[in-house]
Amino acid sequence: MSITRVQTNQNTAATLATTVTVTLTSGVTLGNLLVVCMNWGITAVSVTPPDSSWANGAFLNGASGIQSSSIYYLVVDAAHAGQTSWTWTVSVSSKIAITVVEWNSSNGWSAPLDQSATNSNSSARATVIDSGTTPTTTQSEELWVASLVYGQSSQTESALTSGWSFGEESTISATHTMRETYNVAAATGAADCNFTIGTSEVWGGCIATFKDKGAVVVAHYYQYIQGHHPAGGQI
Repeated sequence: MSITRVQTNQNTAATLATTVTVTLTSGVTLGNLLVVCMNWGITAVSVTPPDSSWANGAFLNGASGIQSSSIYYLVVDAAHAGQTSWTWTVSVSSKIAITVVEWNSSNGWSAPLDQSATNSNSSARATVIDSGTTPTTTQSEELWVASLVYGQSSQTESALTSGWSFGEESTISATHTMRETYNVAAATGAADCNFTIGTSEVWGGCIATFKDKGAVVVAHYYQYIQGHHPAGGQI
């Protein structure tokens, strides 16, 4: 696989606030992909990223009995290369959980968002926290990221969907817990992730899939060969 996890971190605004800052240890690298997961409890808010270069990948707003869950992303350009810290703003004072991960692909990233989904259970408490299921992805090698949120303090999380890994967890005691999970996929499919907790809680989830430039480069190469090779495309 050409997609690798570079560095990660998480932070919280554990008291009511309209901003939260998340920081990485090292300056981010030109061309890499940053993926942020964010939760602000059960309040409906609007979210303002650090600047207009950030894009939304999936968004589930908070509501009575529904935990908010969102994913944002940025392909690091020259203006952002070397940065280590980003501040996010919400329109209503909230207790905010946030994670950030830097991802590298040897093929590079360009317009990476492929598919997304959100999921909740309309105020019903549950022990299975699920991201929702995306439409079928369009590329075999992709990065799949889920933001899975449940109420109250962190619990033991088990029975994670096969192929997925636990990433950063951002938790605010007795309020809500957000877990980032990820899967570097090797085949197309309908992406979905869930895990189980021991005590039923109000929850919410979302998922976004990101394609690198690998398949596009290969496809263009073979189109070139078919059109230019004297043996009619036989190599």
